[in-house]
Amino acid sequence: MGDTRWPGQCKHDPDHDGLINNEGFPDQTYDDWVVQGESAYSGALYLAAARASEEMAKRIQQNKTAGEYHDLFAPAQKSHSKKLWNGEYFRYDTRSEYKDDIQTDQPAGQWYATATGLGDIVPKDMQTSAMKKVFNFNLMKFNNGEFGAVNGIPADGQIITTNEQVQEVWAGTRLLRPRLCCRTDCGTKATKRLGTLISGVRQEGLLVPHAGGLGSQWDVSCTDVHAQGRNIGPLRCLAQTRNDSELQKITRQT
Repeated sequence: MGDTRWPGQCKHDPDHDGLINNEGFPDQTYDDWVVQGESAYSGALYLAAARASEEMAKRIQQNKTAGEYHDLFAPAQKSHSKKLWNGEYFRYDTRSEYKDDIQTDQPAGQWYATATGLGDIVPKDMQTSAMKKVFNFNLMKFNNGEFGAVNGIPADGQIITTNEQVQEVWAGTRLLRPRLCCRTDCGTKATKRLGTLISGVRQEGLLVPHAGGLGSQWDVSCTDVHAQGRNIGPLRCLAQTRNDSELQKITRQT
């Protein structure tokens, strides 16, 4: 299928710096959390997608196409770091009111790249610094780290209450980060602390027994600082069964 389904070159780059822009409407998964300009989340996913496309082209011996995707990746990677990296973490975006927020999902693209063997899409030292920032702010400044890492938090560490999605913890986000934390050497203490969250989410009632005897399943994908759940029973929650066993493995390894 690879040779018949190449995506077209992205056109959402008005300033021609190589990195896609968000346009202030629901054009990414945080549809209620406005994103404008270049952004950490969409930008990292774009970098990972460009690298994946390059590798797929190589697999089907489309070397010219592989080179074209590499030429898309290189300037985008440079712009991603230049415009969003502030010395500690990748800023939420470049133009919205939330631009300096610390986003738990900022390394999403790197997580996918790491999981699929694509290597580093941003320098390893930036990965480590960003994960430490997420641990110290999004996790530990949100309900003392008991619920998981909140989606977003400003640089002053105060909880944002003006936007539903910013102040929530999402099941998949809080369980996928420990694996990247292990790979970036962000600290055994941090990794173990993240690993204990599986017992916390059971206590919250977000993880429930599967009626068919197949283990545990997630029933709620979002919770806020008051442990109020939202988005009951979506497919993304059903996929978290695998994360349960994976997170226990991470804890044992550390």
